[in-house]
Amino acid sequence: MLPNLVRSARKPTISCIGFIRTQRAAFSSSSMVSFQYDFDPHEYTSGCWLRADAAQRDARRVRFDFATLCQKAINSSPGATEIVQGVKVEGNFNRAFILRLDNGSRVVARIPFSVAGPPRLVTNSEVATVAYIRENTSIPVPKILDWSDDPTNPSGTEYIIMEYAPGVQLHEIWPQMDSLQHMRCVQSLTLLVKELHDLTFPAYGSIYFDNDFIDTAHRIPLNRNFFIGPHCSSRYFPCYPGDQRIYGRRPPNQGPWSTFDEFRHGLVDAGISRVPDETPRGRADFRGSAEANVELLKRGAVVLEALSRDPRIGNISAPLLLHPDLHKRNIFVDPKDPTKITTVIDWQSTCLDPALFYFQDIPDLCSSTEGFYQQPESDGGRSSEETARQDTSSKDLAICQQTWDVGLKGWAPRLYAAQKTDETLTRPFRYCYSCWKDGATGFRNELVELCQKWKELGLDGSPPYQLTAEELAEHARQWNDFQDAVNLRNGIAQGLNTNEEGWVPMENCETAKEATAELLEQWLATARDDDIEMEKAKQLWPFDC
Repeated sequence: MLPNLVRSARKPTISCIGFIRTQRAAFSSSSMVSFQYDFDPHEYTSGCWLRADAAQRDARRVRFDFATLCQKAINSSPGATEIVQGVKVEGNFNRAFILRLDNGSRVVARIPFSVAGPPRLVTNSEVATVAYIRENTSIPVPKILDWSDDPTNPSGTEYIIMEYAPGVQLHEIWPQMDSLQHMRCVQSLTLLVKELHDLTFPAYGSIYFDNDFIDTAHRIPLNRNFFIGPHCSSRYFPCYPGDQRIYGRRPPNQGPWSTFDEFRHGLVDAGISRVPDETPRGRADFRGSAEANVELLKRGAVVLEALSRDPRIGNISAPLLLHPDLHKRNIFVDPKDPTKITTVIDWQSTCLDPALFYFQDIPDLCSSTEGFYQQPESDGGRSSEETARQDTSSKDLAICQQTWDVGLKGWAPRLYAAQKTDETLTRPFRYCYSCWKDGATGFRNELVELCQKWKELGLDGSPPYQLTAEELAEHARQWNDFQDAVNLRNGIAQGLNTNEEGWVPMENCETAKEATAELLEQWLATARDDDIEMEKAKQLWPFDC
């Protein structure tokens, strides 16, 4: 059990892409930026991390010629001769410069961080996917003015330059909208999802333009302008700080895949390929040794094969193209009629995955009451007005959820089925590839739970994964440690208002680091009182010690 403290707590260069014909060039800055700006275009300055801060920052450092990128932005807009104002905006995967030009227009010049995905692939695929959607649907997507997936271009970085999205971000106007407008906005979103759902594809992977930078052996034709190539998400590539060397145990299997069986093999290969040759010193017992992870994934592959034969999985296994983050910040609407969607932005890493992979992908419009209505300043306790407002928000959310469900059931039945299928059947597919990162105990628990409910779920044959009584007892012990680690991380993250990686805004960094150090002292002291070994206590701690 956890001590009381926890219970009460509130790109790098990738060398493994054999199918890309690469070239490199030296970078040098040769021009000057014509407008005044007060930001560093190269360094990450929006926040810090409570774990691996230096590595996280380094992964988001981009050395490039900012003046050349600015000139490309000017050249992309007819009639513009200079930039009059610029703002830097940073997310987890990209840095964007919102530039106001002297012709009155605004453009966004965006460059990817190394954590965004594999070099060249992630940029080419995003632009191609947006073009494919524009060509085959009526979904309003950003107008891309210029782009390059080749970091040897004069700017020295991959980039996408696009028009600033028309309308207003939905998250800004959502609190002012009434219940009927919320419902109609969700309905508009389901109609866009319908258009994506109606598209059919011959393979899993990512969409690319028909050019020659990807070898023909890794292409499946889509139409005269596009093909399906390697999956461009970080699932199959070592993009995050701390990722181990990849594909040492299995040959590259990054797609594309023509069948669900091939896709399934790719998931297991991705999981095994992330396991290092030797277990790092100090790795927590519940995370499992290198060999234990490999053995578990091999046994898990047998379970996934058996699941694949079930009609319920077959019905939700076809390739589906779906925006990976349909949340209010990525949706722009008409300010005069916010039920009308004017643009959906950020199609980065939109891939062709089985419908079952989206079993938890529900927009925040339909999954959280946060931001439903503007909250007044409070001087303590909940007033009757606040209680009534919360009740209204809950009812509003229920209406949005129902609208989403009804829309999917009628217009996107495969996605609806994926989100209504018992998660015990789908979670093993979704989490096997992250077995090493998340810890063997988590994936093992998915297999144990599934096989214990095998008959109850109506699956054919005998459960393919069975443990002895002794093995189950050991798993139960490790599962308790696993849950303790998760609860500790979540409790601290909630108390410090951060996420599981420990990111906090720059203005809160010093305060958060001081609070983390104090919490660590309390944690170790409490662990001693509860007879928890110091080594184990440090292994459970989620952030830097």
